[in-house]
Amino acid sequence: MEIRNLIACPDCDLLLSRPLRTRKAEMHCPRCGASIASTDMAQLDRVVALALAAMITFFVAQAYPVVELEMGGVTSATTLTGTVCALWAQGMWPLAVLVACLTIVFPFLDLAAVLYVTAPMRLGVVPPAFAVVLRVLQFVRPWVMIEVLFLGVVVTATKLASRAYVIPETALFALCTLPFMLAVVMAFEPRALWHIRETLDGRERDNLPGSLTTLPAVPFSSAKDVGLVACRSCDGVAHREFTESGHGAQPAPRARAAAQQCSRCGARMHPRKPDSLMRTQALLVAAAILYLPANLLPVLHTVTILGSKDDSIISGVVHFWRSGDWPIATVIFIASVAFPLLKLVALAFLAWTSGGTSRCHPLVGTKLFRIIERLGRWSMLDIFVIALTIALVNFRSVASATSGWGAVAFAAVVLLTMTATMQFDPRLIWDTHAGPQDRDGNGTNGPAGS
Repeated sequence: MEIRNLIACPDCDLLLSRPLRTRKAEMHCPRCGASIASTDMAQLDRVVALALAAMITFFVAQAYPVVELEMGGVTSATTLTGTVCALWAQGMWPLAVLVACLTIVFPFLDLAAVLYVTAPMRLGVVPPAFAVVLRVLQFVRPWVMIEVLFLGVVVTATKLASRAYVIPETALFALCTLPFMLAVVMAFEPRALWHIRETLDGRERDNLPGSLTTLPAVPFSSAKDVGLVACRSCDGVAHREFTESGHGAQPAPRARAAAQQCSRCGARMHPRKPDSLMRTQALLVAAAILYLPANLLPVLHTVTILGSKDDSIISGVVHFWRSGDWPIATVIFIASVAFPLLKLVALAFLAWTSGGTSRCHPLVGTKLFRIIERLGRWSMLDIFVIALTIALVNFRSVASATSGWGAVAFAAVVLLTMTATMQFDPRLIWDTHAGPQDRDGNGTNGPAGS
């Protein structure tokens, strides 16, 4: 089979036939069940329309207040930008920058990038800097958390309803619909656009890496096993670069300077993510150190005419439970206490088994990794609740709220665990199952069919 007709599964590295243009939005890997992107020009209509509608809704959500509080004849309202400014004014600039990026900057960049590449392509034109914009899109997409923000607004409103009169504002209704629009837009895999680009250029399957090289038909073989490397940015497959030595063809050094470049999109390619296990373990250790301070230190300091109060994440869960709001208490406990701990344990287990110390069934390990990857973002819920509470509880001498250093520690835990998930390479799970191999992708097999 010709290399130009191949694609490697992003989760298990299984070599598959490159999907043709089809109206079926996605295909699945027969070994691990991962989604294999496939699309055609007709599907761009829905993406462009929803991305444009989402962009308009996004500006509405930014321009108007989210909710308004009324307490003793005094009112307080905030926008998302006002929430960021309130954190910055208190000197909590790490949280201010984080909230701004997750709720304003990254969502805007995601929608702008989608519109920039899909709208011209729907008209038959490939926009300039196509590859660069797609890589930016792939970078910011995991950090878009509008749906978590909306749940944070609901939790905050429920929390403050017992102390003040809560009035929904225009931005709240925009935030109700925006997550659903973004869910459809973000379900569209950017890597699928490379196939459409080649169709528009009139060179479909004629200019892919290694387009004239054939491979023997080996059932259920990975790209690494037959001397190939897959690009994580565009799904292109190419022969691994080898250097000559006294012992014949040997893999190129693992040094970053010697990274192989994809001839399709220009991104760096590695058989496996460099130092994946070492980086994952280092990030997990840092997150574990901060986990207890994040849950025990005060995250919010509230001052009212009745006195002052410090709240930690644990005390907040207890408060909601005792006041009868057990659904909110359950949500906060799962998102802010259970999820981070489960991520730490699960990722440590995957890193341990992938390192060759022990083994688990690869399909079980892959499914566990996907659960961690998809649900880990919801741990940011408490940060949004804290930010909104600080911005809304601003009644001068009546009541005010400030953030504590526990919030910074908790945000660091979430960021570290999410980054650890991104650094972990799920293909290592399948490498361990197949047998002892070089975890960094420097195997001894030469390029097949060369």
